Amino acid sequence: MTSPVILIDDEPAILNALKQLLHLEGYGTSVFSQASEALSTLEPNWPGVVVTDINMPGMDGIAFLKQALKLDPELPVIMLTGHGDISTAVDAMRIGAYDFLEKPFSNEHLLDVLRRASDKRKLVLENRELKDELSAQGAAGPRILGHHPQIRELRRLLARIKDIPADVLIRGETGSGKDLVARYLHYNSKRASENFVAITAAPFPKP
Repeated sequence: MTSPVILIDDEPAILNALKQLLHLEGYGTSVFSQASEALSTLEPNWPGVVVTDINMPGMDGIAFLKQALKLDPELPVIMLTGHGDISTAVDAMRIGAYDFLEKPFSNEHLLDVLRRASDKRKLVLENRELKDELSAQGAAGPRILGHHPQIRELRRLLARIKDIPADVLIRGETGSGKDLVARYLHYNSKRASENFVAITAAPFPKP
């Protein structure tokens, strides 16, 4: 399974060409002509790679890179640069860009860099999930034990949603562990210091 890719360039012809190339290689792509619009779609642990031009009106590639790395310092960002922007591209590498490609570049070169960036991103996120899982399993409070793939996927899902500012509906048959999941979410979230209040709904009449 390939990683999603965000493409940013103010030249429509380049965007379309890159989108078609990556589509043929099986990548899901989102294209943006403005870096600020792309930035608004990013979040920590986003599982993909960003490919962005450096010279753009409004927010340029360097400004985008700085803001993106504030959201996730390990996000792989590949910079596209013109012939006269090599020094700027080198500065981008110092800031934390994954790599840069000088235009015109070959499709094979881009795909090779993209594959390496995708592999690194997957490894980074797998390590984060493992650390979160070990931390949750070693902390005080309820634990969800087991190594079955569905149990591991449940723990990964709970780790992703534990701090979202929204209600979570947990459904399941009697005895399936809804209360355990609710307590696990609470005690592994930012709200762990607050009270956990369980209300039994059985005494309430059905509408």
